[in-house]
Amino acid sequence: MSSSGPRPDSIAETNPDERSQSEIIGLVLLLGFSIISATGLFLAGMAIVDGHQQTTEVGAAENELSLVGSKISEVTLGESTAQTVSVSGQSGTYGVNETAGRMEITHYNRTGTDTGELIGNETFSLGEITYATDGETIAYQGGGVWKHDGDHTTMVSPPEFHYRYGTLTLPIINVTGDGQRTGKTDIVAQRTSETERIFPNSSRTYDDGTVYQNPIENGTVEVTVHSEYYLGWERYFQDRTQGNVSVDHENETVNVELITLGDQGLTPLSDGGDIRIRAAQEDDPINEFTLTLAGDGSSGLNNLDWSLEVDGTEVANVHGQGHGGVDTTITDATGEEWTAEDAFEVNQSADPETVTINLTSDVIAQNASGSERELGALFNETIEAYGPNVDLTVEDKSGAQRVDHDESEGYIDYEAEGFVTYLQITENTADVRFS
Repeated sequence: MSSSGPRPDSIAETNPDERSQSEIIGLVLLLGFSIISATGLFLAGMAIVDGHQQTTEVGAAENELSLVGSKISEVTLGESTAQTVSVSGQSGTYGVNETAGRMEITHYNRTGTDTGELIGNETFSLGEITYATDGETIAYQGGGVWKHDGDHTTMVSPPEFHYRYGTLTLPIINVTGDGQRTGKTDIVAQRTSETERIFPNSSRTYDDGTVYQNPIENGTVEVTVHSEYYLGWERYFQDRTQGNVSVDHENETVNVELITLGDQGLTPLSDGGDIRIRAAQEDDPINEFTLTLAGDGSSGLNNLDWSLEVDGTEVANVHGQGHGGVDTTITDATGEEWTAEDAFEVNQSADPETVTINLTSDVIAQNASGSERELGALFNETIEAYGPNVDLTVEDKSGAQRVDHDESEGYIDYEAEGFVTYLQITENTADVRFS
């Protein structure tokens, strides 16, 4: 038997019209979300495509300017009178600016007066060829290609700056011309003058009339680059030269200092004179340091007291009494003395008498507490402490038997870093235009 009473309140009947309206609203919302998602995906995809396109354009410009650089080298170094490279350009702009960038080569302290002399008596222009797009610039300058975004510069291909075993080969590439071009174009490089030899050159001289010739001696040679891409040049100098590199951010300038080599091989000795060590490497720089001292007078080396000093501080002393063994003392950078007793013998049969002192030998020296070290290790550590540039002053002690320095000599062999002995510098000009 069924009940005919009212339905419970908890069971509500849905109106068909309300149900239809809800379905329509849901469909609209679903379509809205789909459109928004699709639009977002489209915009993100466009950004990816644009980014990829820009990356592709920049990469193409890097390759194109590297090719242009190789063709300019052919032109400026005499292999060809003119070369043409077709470039795509796309959305960026190619340009030539002959006033961008310059280089100076200065020989400092050549005469011991702390003065600098410009090699070639001039500042050399570099110029540039650029491809610019959306805040990024690819530039050819100084024989190298650089990528620049305003805050950072990276090297795409190296400049014409070659340093190896103390020889600096520097063909200075000077780009002349001006103008801009967007889109596909041809870049034409043409030689406008013959290569000009700057150094060595018998017709060019320093301020005092000394001819530009190799090997160079005394002081330092500094190469300074003034360029928007100075940070890229800095990294190149740091990686390739082992010279002393410094930057001036305010003036967008980088400087690399190469030191002329000091005394190597057979070296004359003079009382009060210097034995020069330059650009010594950090670890164990001295391969050999041998002194042959000759006696002065009939007493030979009977009372020998001879030393090497650095800025008035004794670092090595040779002392002998009689004609037999000679003591050798190293005073290390802390002031501690290490003595190798009777380490070397006087050659009494020589006329005059001589004694050969090998400061890089493995003879044993002791300090006051009896600790032992090899003489060569001690001498190397002492030079390292005073290095990389050391002037060892020869001192013949007063009241002792004098050394005949005209008959004496040293032999020095050491490892150096960031030094320069030979310069090969030329200026090479190419006019660049669009066609």
